[in-house]
Amino acid sequence: MVYSENERGFLKLFNKIKNYFQKSLERKKRRLEYKLSFKNKFEISPFYSTDYQNPSDIDLITVSFNSPKLIDYQIRMFKKFLKGNFRHIICDNSTKKEAAEEIKEICTKYDVSYIRVQDRKTPNGYSNSHAIALNWIWKNVARKRENNFAFLDHDIFPIEPIEPFEYVKDHPVFGRYVTVPSGKWYMWAGFSFFNFKTVQNLPLNFHRYKKFGFISVHGKNWMDTGSANWNCLYSKIDKSRLKQYTDGFFDFVTGERTDWGAENFAHYLDGKNWFHIFDGGNRLDTEGDRIKRIYSLLDKMLL
Repeated sequence: MVYSENERGFLKLFNKIKNYFQKSLERKKRRLEYKLSFKNKFEISPFYSTDYQNPSDIDLITVSFNSPKLIDYQIRMFKKFLKGNFRHIICDNSTKKEAAEEIKEICTKYDVSYIRVQDRKTPNGYSNSHAIALNWIWKNVARKRENNFAFLDHDIFPIEPIEPFEYVKDHPVFGRYVTVPSGKWYMWAGFSFFNFKTVQNLPLNFHRYKKFGFISVHGKNWMDTGSANWNCLYSKIDKSRLKQYTDGFFDFVTGERTDWGAENFAHYLDGKNWFHIFDGGNRLDTEGDRIKRIYSLLDKMLL
């Protein structure tokens, strides 16, 4: 059948609208499944490493989520590449009991502390879930330990020798700085380091920044998890005086710069000191060829 130019234009528009609604329905389905998964409440006793009570220059706190294999890799990469007196603590926000139990077993094997996040409120999205977990961890782990600390996603790995305490030894905070057109800025919650003396008396809140009581999700002032700390923390800091930070997307096979979503893309943080694979949150295919190539790369780094 031969279509006229107007008919082809209409069909193109129709398919575009159809695809939009199909993707929208799929997102709503995944969001509902995600919310329902938090109704599966279960308790797992903590495991404290043999050195948990010893003084530490900095606590590296990982928020884990249903991915035991990533935690196994991260613990081993930390042990190989990170220097200095640090403490690695896994705070588990998993919704699957079998995954949580396996993560605890891995922590026990490597003598890394495991603490189950106890605030199980049903979130309204991924960022909200992350914020709920971080707020609980701040109040029940980081603040009580009174050490410098960092929040790290479970799909981030050091790939060069690093002494993490150096990030905040002479600076109040360090991490992936995000600035929005309004001029406000914050640190991405998945890679953020804090000098404890700077924040110990602050009412930290890792939810999204709210303006006039509403979250501007699509507007120019939209900010992600952790941005609600703008008022109590970031607005008081001169960002130009902080330790410099750079990052970028690279092809982890060729080493060349690439775009988000390319076949072999990876996010390098702090120059190329940290490797962020982006698969930990199940945003991409976690069983496909790409993640297998990443696991192979991590295995080679661990030799």
